Amino acid sequence: MERTVEKVLPGYTAEQLFAVAVDVERYPTFLPNCVAARVLRDDGDRQLVDNLFRIGPFRTRFTTRTQFVPPRSIDTWAVDGPVRDLRFAWRFQPVDGGCRATFTIGLGVIGAGLGALPAGRFVRRLMDDTEARILTAFQERVAELYSPGLGTGDSAIPSSSVDK
Repeated sequence: MERTVEKVLPGYTAEQLFAVAVDVERYPTFLPNCVAARVLRDDGDRQLVDNLFRIGPFRTRFTTRTQFVPPRSIDTWAVDGPVRDLRFAWRFQPVDGGCRATFTIGLGVIGAGLGALPAGRFVRRLMDDTEARILTAFQERVAELYSPGLGTGDSAIPSSSVDK
């Protein structure tokens, strides 16, 4: 299962959006359900990150590997834990007067056995409307950092969400 959400954010650059998305150790301060994120290794254009997420009573820890091309793209995939098939990607494309941010989250098929376990329920809840909430959280963080006093949640910003 893969889902994509895209928004054009007027007044922001690809560099600004990239800077927020690549700053994983700040995720717990603004990203829904993120309890902790710690960079274990940083090789310049690659990172290994320890993540802890919570949904309701469930918590799960997993490690992700990230590769990025500043300021255009970030590709991340889980390398251990109960969500090994989890992957997500950011794309930032300058457009007239702003930047188009595209966020894609994907997860391999959850088997019937795993779906009955707490980890399977956790992953299913994680996928429920997560892509839109993540992009909204990033949009609010960008506004907080780069346009103080302008507010967040601008409903005039066009967006789209597509399941693939």
